[in-house]
Amino acid sequence: STAFAWLLWGNTPFYASNEAAVLAMSGYQPSELIHQIGADRATPYVHRERKRTRHRIRFSEVKNAPVYKYTYMRKEYAIGSSQGGLLQPIQQHTWDVTWAVADPRGKHNTLFTMQPHSSPQELGMYFAEPLDPLTELVVRSKSNYDAWDKWIGGSPYEQVFQHEDALITLCDIPKHARFPYFCGLFSNDLARREADKSGWIFAQGGAALIAYRPLAPYEWKKEEDGDARLFSKHRKNGAVVQLAPASEYSWEEFKKTVRALPLEIKMQPKPSVRFTSLRGARMEFVYDETPKVNGVAVDYEHWPLFDGPFMFSEKGSRKLELRHGKLRRVLDFEAVGIKDWIEK
Repeated sequence: STAFAWLLWGNTPFYASNEAAVLAMSGYQPSELIHQIGADRATPYVHRERKRTRHRIRFSEVKNAPVYKYTYMRKEYAIGSSQGGLLQPIQQHTWDVTWAVADPRGKHNTLFTMQPHSSPQELGMYFAEPLDPLTELVVRSKSNYDAWDKWIGGSPYEQVFQHEDALITLCDIPKHARFPYFCGLFSNDLARREADKSGWIFAQGGAALIAYRPLAPYEWKKEEDGDARLFSKHRKNGAVVQLAPASEYSWEEFKKTVRALPLEIKMQPKPSVRFTSLRGARMEFVYDETPKVNGVAVDYEHWPLFDGPFMFSEKGSRKLELRHGKLRRVLDFEAVGIKDWIEK
């Protein structure tokens, strides 16, 4: 994506890739509308998408489970997530924070958590081979799949809820889990990181101020590349994450303000969090229950295919509207047509 951004938008340093070479030789250029959308970070916004999993052939009540994606984007950082659970075998990335840097090459400008999960049943949900040799077959090409210290993959025991630039992740890991751990990546590229006596961990990446509240005891492990791994053996686990731009708070003001935010944590009988975000949203999340914002349950049933300031499409409409400023384009997949106009 960095290579595509350099080629089509010119807003990142050059990054060579085979895919970008093919695109360059095609002669394709995005329309003015798409170019404006891809470059506009002037105003913070929320973007939602509804997807589906690939086909499930067993161990599932549905052929394709829905995937609810949520992204909060601003010029300093982005935080995005899905709802968690097993959505994509092997290569799932459930949520993360990415902060803006002038040159992303060689940088780990990200923070996220994961519950390392490995199971032949997970693989068997999507692959037809017999279960007994399935993990071994996958590890031949995806060597870290069956490793406790991997940094990619989904878990049936991790659930995530995001509202704007605040996020809650909860885990309830059974005793029989192969890797009953909870891990968080704290990059060596963070400008600073402080473990506060309040229980919060405060960090800064670029112009992104990050507050991370672990829900269970943990220890730090040093990665070979210098990154820090937050490592916890507690099966009931999770975290609360709150971001803010450095333009809105000084470092000390940010810490003081976050410490004062209402926060209620319960781990029994199952993990739950009540948290009021910096933007005043009352977030309630109980493991295995529908989360709430300001007392209203999140409406996953009517989650759009696309919903944001630049794109909109209702599920089943077969129409996608693109918009930026006064520019409009509708892709009509029912009538197989494109309509462009300029709003007056």
